[in-house]
Amino acid sequence: MKFDMTLARLMAEPFLVEPNFANAVLDNILAFREGNPSDTHTELANESVTYQLVGDVAVIGVDGPMYKKDMSGMCMSVASYDQLIQAQDKAEKDRMVSKILYRVDTPGGSVAGLEEFRQRIEDSSKEVLVYAENTMASAGMYAFTPAKKIYANESTVLGSIGVIVMYEEPKSKTFAIVSSSAPNKYCNIESEECKSKIQNRLDQYENIFLSKLESAFPDKSREQIVQDFDRGGTIFAQEAKNLGYVTDIMPFQTLLRSLVEDETLSSEKTANTQLQAENIDKGFSMTVEELQAQLTDANTTIEAKTTEIDGLTATIEGLNKVSAVAKMAVTVGMQLGASQENILAAMEEDSTEKAENLLYKSVMSGGAITTGEDLSDEDKAKATAKAEDDALMEYAQKHKVRG
Repeated sequence: MKFDMTLARLMAEPFLVEPNFANAVLDNILAFREGNPSDTHTELANESVTYQLVGDVAVIGVDGPMYKKDMSGMCMSVASYDQLIQAQDKAEKDRMVSKILYRVDTPGGSVAGLEEFRQRIEDSSKEVLVYAENTMASAGMYAFTPAKKIYANESTVLGSIGVIVMYEEPKSKTFAIVSSSAPNKYCNIESEECKSKIQNRLDQYENIFLSKLESAFPDKSREQIVQDFDRGGTIFAQEAKNLGYVTDIMPFQTLLRSLVEDETLSSEKTANTQLQAENIDKGFSMTVEELQAQLTDANTTIEAKTTEIDGLTATIEGLNKVSAVAKMAVTVGMQLGASQENILAAMEEDSTEKAENLLYKSVMSGGAITTGEDLSDEDKAKATAKAEDDALMEYAQKHKVRG
């Protein structure tokens, strides 16, 4: 009885799944009910969703159809959306993880629970990558296309974009009586009206499906997507790559090796990552990268301030030089009795030596500034003596002193 209820629920539920697989599953379920398990079923020992940390890459394996809850041990093994969300959340919280890589082999899955899982990938704070291995169809396309990059191997098939619901052909006539206000509560699948309603519902699901693919591939129109994937069919990975849906084609281990080498091959980086996690656990809020960024900013600020200080120092040195020249010009000019004009001219010189030389020359030449070679000490002595004689003469004349 419990199995029959489960079967009824499964068969009434819309699926995004590859139709050949849907037929095989239906046959398998019916055979299981009759006590004749089909050879098409292989028990996966609850390993439809696996989690492995390789370097700083979290590898999440998805093997088989996807459903909202775990059905392992009943008639088939499925990758439940609950398990997938738990794996995604685990990778999100792990400070050692920088990339999340899904290794996917799925014919699709149920609509129920699908959007919540897809949203987890779309909103991930870490770089999410997908490797399509063997098959990534229907709900697989819906769930994993928000990933930053999609990889595949040569034999992988992708597509089966559409919605399907399966019905078992009734062995005997079934009658149902519904309440007066709910005439549409029961749908007789043999009637055209019922088929039309179901078709309309599936078309609405398909519309949502296509809108998600449009957001994942913004350069593609809805019509292009439908045509590219053969109107519900599947295509090989090489064609999908040529059409822009797959980033690259390579073996899985080659991809994983490149990701690990890019991020964690260096033992120094691994040690730094470990140290970063330990520091956070101890209460240090900043990561190594954040500290390095702050150090770089601090060095840049120090260099700018050093340049500014060098400029101010040069300005001060220049002002000190100007001050020294002016002081020299006034002191020597007053000692030699130079004119105000000559003292001001001396202040314009760029060294105390030149200012002093100019003032001595002005005294020796009777007040006029002359050019030429610098004066010798003997010439300066003569100029000083002349200035003193001129000063005495001026004093004598002023006070009418006679010799």
